[in-house]
Amino acid sequence: MFRLAWKATERRVLLSAVVALVCAIPGNATAQQAPYVTVYEPIEWAREDGVVTMPAGALLRIRGLAFHPGGVRRVVIMGATATLEDDPSGAVNFSGFVNLAAGLAGIEIVLEPNSGDAFRRTFPLKVEGGAPTPPAAPAQAAASVSTPMNPSGALVGGLLLPGLGQFMTRRPGLGVLLTGAAGAAIVGSLALSSPGKLECDEFGCTSIEKRKNFVPLGVGAAAVIALIGAIEARGYAIRHNTGLSSGGDGTTRLSLDLAVDASRLDGSVQIRLLRWSH
Repeated sequence: MFRLAWKATERRVLLSAVVALVCAIPGNATAQQAPYVTVYEPIEWAREDGVVTMPAGALLRIRGLAFHPGGVRRVVIMGATATLEDDPSGAVNFSGFVNLAAGLAGIEIVLEPNSGDAFRRTFPLKVEGGAPTPPAAPAQAAASVSTPMNPSGALVGGLLLPGLGQFMTRRPGLGVLLTGAAGAAIVGSLALSSPGKLECDEFGCTSIEKRKNFVPLGVGAAAVIALIGAIEARGYAIRHNTGLSSGGDGTTRLSLDLAVDASRLDGSVQIRLLRWSH
């Protein structure tokens, strides 16, 4: 009986070793997926034989999906670093711009992984008209247009100082407006506050007018302005990074929308500070 139990144990150990060896063979289903770069904008490059035809000097936006088993560190489009966004599939979405020069015959996209070899693909292009420009010009123009912003930094900056998020997203005019509005709220509350009045005689002092303290109200208004500005700055940075400098991007968000409506039938005035859009 002891020999039979020992032989059964030997068979189980041998079977486990064979299964582990089979799983380790290259080409098995557990092998790592190969790296890839696919483009879904322009739509012509979604096909294997697709060619994009555009005039010289046009600004071409490129969006696609990239994957590497070693992880994606960055994606470079014609020398300019693209904006990256995680995808639920485990790959990353990338987007960038290229200023098309005359004579340019293809767009090279390089996937640089965290570990392993870089992966390159070149997509065919036909540029019509225009005079040739130096090879470095398209990369420089794309870099200046697709310079990413920091949404988290804009949010934190806007919370620390009203309007700072707008300065960080390169809109100083709006930043000055928000900073001035928050400062005006605090200064106005100080001006409207009153220490109250006392009437004194030989028996003591009696308050004949209560103290009016509007400072908490002013500070609260400044805090609300800072919160609105921080949320708006973060949303703007996100839209910029996805290539949308204006308008919506299909997501629901809270944005700054100052408006005054004095045409109400009851004679009241409606002031709007926020807009919830999608």
